[in-house]
Amino acid sequence: HLEKYGGEIIKYDGDNIICKFRSNSSLSYDKDGDSAGGGGIYSSSATQRAIQYVLAVRADLDQYNSGREEDFQIRAKIGMAKGAVIVTDDGDIVGDAWEECCELSEGMAKVGEILITEEIKADLEKLEVQFNCEFEARVTGEEEKHEMGTHYNLTLKS
Repeated sequence: HLEKYGGEIIKYDGDNIICKFRSNSSLSYDKDGDSAGGGGIYSSSATQRAIQYVLAVRADLDQYNSGREEDFQIRAKIGMAKGAVIVTDDGDIVGDAWEECCELSEGMAKVGEILITEEIKADLEKLEVQFNCEFEARVTGEEEKHEMGTHYNLTLKS
């Protein structure tokens, strides 16, 4: 799914997969929405493509886990943030968006959750392509609110 939505892997870190989506990417899609040549090129925001990717991965995980005992499931926590980061030649990542993403996915999210920052939520609310989703505001304490602002659990409406 990653290539289809214009993303790339920055690095693997333990059991984490760190991806990025460039904001100035144009992708070619056929009439069914599959990445291909000859379908015309359209530009979409990095946020839109990242959300589409995360939702596709979440659906794949749900399908894989269906009917399996918990010990045999792939259990994921996803954090999403937006902003500039620096990736050094040796793979270190620096920047506020990186720190937010780590805190959301490793420190705050529960298994199965997709936690997003206020910037991601604002982008999603402005998109022409609407996602059938809900945002549950999540703040666990005043200190965390001061450092990161409000963040949201993104869920699809049934």
